[in-house]
Amino acid sequence: MAKEHTFLTDLVDMGYEPIENRAIVVRFQPKNLSGEIADFFSVDNYYVLQICKEELVLLPVYLHKWKGTFQTNRDDLLAIPFTTIKEITSEENGVNYLLTIRLDEQTMAFKVQQKELSGFRTSGAIGAEANFWGTRVKNWHKDNFDHTLADLLALTK
Repeated sequence: MAKEHTFLTDLVDMGYEPIENRAIVVRFQPKNLSGEIADFFSVDNYYVLQICKEELVLLPVYLHKWKGTFQTNRDDLLAIPFTTIKEITSEENGVNYLLTIRLDEQTMAFKVQQKELSGFRTSGAIGAEANFWGTRVKNWHKDNFDHTLADLLALTK
């Protein structure tokens, strides 16, 4: 579980201005079927994609070996200024969405797990937040999905 409040606080501490409820879990799109198969068996290489006031921030997520929970890694984040974004597109791709961000110098493609099945997939495990008794009370990936995707697509229109 990567707590939304925790990574938002971290981003503010680093000088970013995150927009609340505008974060989803993404993963870089593999280049071929072998990469897809390897990804299916891995819990690595996930990112929180957070919309901030002036940029998109990709915050790596890792599985903490001792705690057994997902944590964000603020040391290796990637910030993408809005001014460098030329186009953002999204298309449904099986049980995922393919999110493509075209920049001045490169194109980045991400898999985004659909919100409907996120409770059974890694995005749900990363985005799950529980109360004191361990009962899941929130899945921020699912809750933020529609608004975040709409805001991303509106960035270049």
